[in-house]
Amino acid sequence: GETAKKNEFPWQAALVYPKSRQPFCGGSLINDRFILTAAHCVLETPEDITSVKSASSFNILLRGYILDILYTGEENAETFIAGKDAVDTPSDKKEVILEVERIYVHPFYSKFVEHESDVALVKLKTKLSLTDEQTPTPICLPDMKYYSEEWAGKNATVSGWGKGTEDAGNTARALQKVVLPIITRDKCNEDLKKLLYLEITDEMLCAGFDEGKKDACQGDSGGPLVTQMGTHWVQVGIVSFGLGCARERSPGIYVNVVKYLPWIRHKTLGAKWPRTE
Repeated sequence: GETAKKNEFPWQAALVYPKSRQPFCGGSLINDRFILTAAHCVLETPEDITSVKSASSFNILLRGYILDILYTGEENAETFIAGKDAVDTPSDKKEVILEVERIYVHPFYSKFVEHESDVALVKLKTKLSLTDEQTPTPICLPDMKYYSEEWAGKNATVSGWGKGTEDAGNTARALQKVVLPIITRDKCNEDLKKLLYLEITDEMLCAGFDEGKKDACQGDSGGPLVTQMGTHWVQVGIVSFGLGCARERSPGIYVNVVKYLPWIRHKTLGAKWPRTE
């Protein structure tokens, strides 16, 4: 991946433990009250949907850019990593850490098909004011008319602070991004059958290059896969799982967000959504 620009993905969220700025998962701001992430990010025991983390066990960090254990975001550290781009401008928006009120995990997560419905919503304690220019911009979700869309052939961007390579010890400091092609379900199943005895369902998306090299990586889980539609960005996927990182013929697997719109809308009743064109 490459380093994202500051504020390039204003909807990007980091799930962090209290008093830490080290993300254990990513997420995305979708309206004035909720973060969309992966179910496996908010469980104490993987696959056990009764083991949801308590709301007080983690925070949501928005507008983060340089995150890790050592740096607390001091300007010199930022300048050191991001070079001259890091000079603070008056319009620089400061990071915000928010408390969690409630967590919703999709009831079918891994119930019928392993890894399927890897979706969760994190409700924030505070409502954000979408009209305040200090508030990060939420990402749009696809329209229901795309319910059966496969998105294959489209380029999509995944962002997160995950490890740059499989053997990297620590998570990356500055927010990273990578552009990947979405591939057809058939091609994905063909590639993965040889590696995993796993069926990719139409509730999942696959993205990646045949030759590997670029991929989302551990630590990017729960983060958004977005694509440009007309003038705005739309989140089509959530980073779910993959085999290692960017291995040849082993595409990354994402939640196909459009299939979960009814559940997302139902759980977020009363929230204010960004306007869509």
